[in-house]
Amino acid sequence: MSKQILTATKTNLGETKFMKIRNLALALTLSALVLPLQAADVGVGTSYLSLPISVTAAQPIFVGASLARPPVMKGWLAADVAAAATSFTTANSASSSNMFNGLIVETGAEDGSGATPLTDNNYVVEITSGPSTGLIKIVTAFGTNQITVNGGLPALTVGTTFILRKDHTLASLFGNADSGNLLTQSGLTSGSTAGSADVVSVLDSTGAWKKFFYRAGTGWRLTTARTGSDRANVRVSLGTGVLLTPVTTKTISMSGEYRGTRSRISLINQATIVANPFPVTTTLADSDLATSLTKGSTASSSDELRFLENGAFVNYFARSGTGATSPSGVAYTGFKPSLNRTGTSVDTTKSVAAGGAVLVKRVGGVHDLVFRPQYITK
Repeated sequence: MSKQILTATKTNLGETKFMKIRNLALALTLSALVLPLQAADVGVGTSYLSLPISVTAAQPIFVGASLARPPVMKGWLAADVAAAATSFTTANSASSSNMFNGLIVETGAEDGSGATPLTDNNYVVEITSGPSTGLIKIVTAFGTNQITVNGGLPALTVGTTFILRKDHTLASLFGNADSGNLLTQSGLTSGSTAGSADVVSVLDSTGAWKKFFYRAGTGWRLTTARTGSDRANVRVSLGTGVLLTPVTTKTISMSGEYRGTRSRISLINQATIVANPFPVTTTLADSDLATSLTKGSTASSSDELRFLENGAFVNYFARSGTGATSPSGVAYTGFKPSLNRTGTSVDTTKSVAAGGAVLVKRVGGVHDLVFRPQYITK
């Protein structure tokens, strides 16, 4: 069964699903999923994974935040939303005067300002129906039956459904307690210093790396301030990821709700880590990233994907032209090495690992990047 390749196509919730699952046994072993799992199951709360990731000492690896925290509430849009709007009005079957009464948004962010988030009140909203299914937006404010998000929204119609979730933090993603120098939730190594612990690097809004470690028996700290303030609530947003530098070779575990749908991430910053939303390795060809990446004849005119190869970043881009076709039907030449645009395409040889992620360097204006949905079937 581990050699089996299944292909399924299904239309649901306004999206066409494409899939090639290699090593299906991995997907089945990960968590006793209830199959088949469809995008309609998003937020049902019955499909949770514990996803193992093998890491090697001193070898940096991208780890994706693809598994979600439980829903806080669900609802639908009470009115149409115009493209580029940054807020929408909401309703649900239990709403009265204000369905968000009592919810507040954390204002601290581990960015260029140096502010430290003090609470776990980070939220994301996920669109779960219609052509924008899978869109994840960071919530910046709650109003009376209103959500404001970071960056513009696509056009949305009244009745479009959504899920509100707590967003991930270092603590929710990896854990906030250790025993025997291992975090009990994920298996990351803690230590008295950054040099004796796994280091988790987060991209801030300026494109700089902020580096953290779990100080044994104490909590999350900046590598440059091991006696400083607690960084447990630093955001690692759903659908993004981190750069992990392990101090030992081992298998760690990422856990959470498997959303069962694509990810649509807004590339607000010039550099964004984008997680593989599916619990098996996915090639660039199968990912359908070529459809929504900005494509040009050269790397400098295109969005670039940065992979780690032997500890170094190597860049690729989807070259415009013909010769390849994305699963959504968009023509392009192929994924090419940024340093050799006429070289061999890597569409079927480069992949994003299960539990992994890829760094996307955006060119031009803010736009959304879609990592295609997956469909599991027996």
